[in-house]
Amino acid sequence: KRILWLHILPNWQESMRVIFEQSGPCEILCCDLTYDVLTDMDPRRPYESMARRLLHNLNNGGAERRIAAAVHYAKKMRADGVLLFCHWGCKQTMGLSQLAKSTLEAEGFPTLVLDGDGCDSRNVPDGQMATRVNAFLEQLEAEK
Repeated sequence: KRILWLHILPNWQESMRVIFEQSGPCEILCCDLTYDVLTDMDPRRPYESMARRLLHNLNNGGAERRIAAAVHYAKKMRADGVLLFCHWGCKQTMGLSQLAKSTLEAEGFPTLVLDGDGCDSRNVPDGQMATRVNAFLEQLEAEK
């Protein structure tokens, strides 16, 4: 299954790595936090280039802008589903999560809002997260 990932990746979390690296038919297409700033950088003007990337970042502006970008990415990449990692320390992402879920699902993209901590491995319900992700992937497979 083709998954669009929203927000940060829990890179240090072994259970998520195993699911997405070893499950075979599942792939993360991109992460919205990096995809939107894939702009050309001018090595002769590094500061201007960095400023341009920051100004074009989807987090500049309201939640609707970020959600519209997610819908665009999901359509462009033909995602089968969307996983929104709701990092406990990010009020912006937590605040938009249910609006994003309802908007993406209205556009035909099943969406899982997955709570977790992308910074502190001591603060993660690892088994619960793995169970929820596996159930979501099974749901996507059943909808095929």
